[in-house]
Amino acid sequence: MIWEQRVSIIVMMTRLEERSRVKCDQYWPSRGPESFASGLLLVKPVDTIELAYYTIRTFHLTARGIEDECREVKHFQFTGWPDHGVPEYPIPLLLFIRRVRATLAPNTNNMFQSNHNVEQAPIVVHCSAGVGRTGAFIVIDIMLERLKYEKTVDIYGCVKALRKQRNFMVQTEDQYIFIHSALLEVIDAGNTEVPARNLSAHIKKLRMLDATGGSGMELEFKFILYEDTLTRLLNLAHKQPISK
Repeated sequence: MIWEQRVSIIVMMTRLEERSRVKCDQYWPSRGPESFASGLLLVKPVDTIELAYYTIRTFHLTARGIEDECREVKHFQFTGWPDHGVPEYPIPLLLFIRRVRATLAPNTNNMFQSNHNVEQAPIVVHCSAGVGRTGAFIVIDIMLERLKYEKTVDIYGCVKALRKQRNFMVQTEDQYIFIHSALLEVIDAGNTEVPARNLSAHIKKLRMLDATGGSGMELEFKFILYEDTLTRLLNLAHKQPISK
């Protein structure tokens, strides 16, 4: 499927094992090249970057009979999802999604420069069952793009549309609430990631005082306290029994 659909990005939303249970078989080589699909494909690991909440792997794929064509596949594995429930904070997943999107853009540009008739290759997203965390990733990604261009969100409508294509997408109520929290974070705080080369200038800007005598640093920290309070209230409301 990866070769046939010319997929260049795979997103994995689970660890191989969680709570001593196998959640997903390792379908990639750890060191040297390995053959897959009954020897039809040769997969060669090129690079691995392990970060706090996710791992990025790079593979080169060649197919038997067309060895002169080598394709690069990026494998993004999100490891910040807890064994039970959902992440406490959405920022790690939002950073992960932005990293995937940033990788997708150059691939798309190169593809259209070489052939304007070629459609954008799909991103493969999976977890263990392929509905819960996978659904959460897809909905947040779709809504982030919609926010960018339309300044609106429709989480309910998006989940409903996905479930028409695959049953049980966004499997639990916790996941549904988490999607709302993630998008609220984006709307309220925006993208707070700063390139390392710009950090010094960013800190200087945060330390500047405004007309009221406050600084950007103080404002950001107040917002963090507000977000913590809001998260606790959402969790508390979710745990309250419903009166009938």
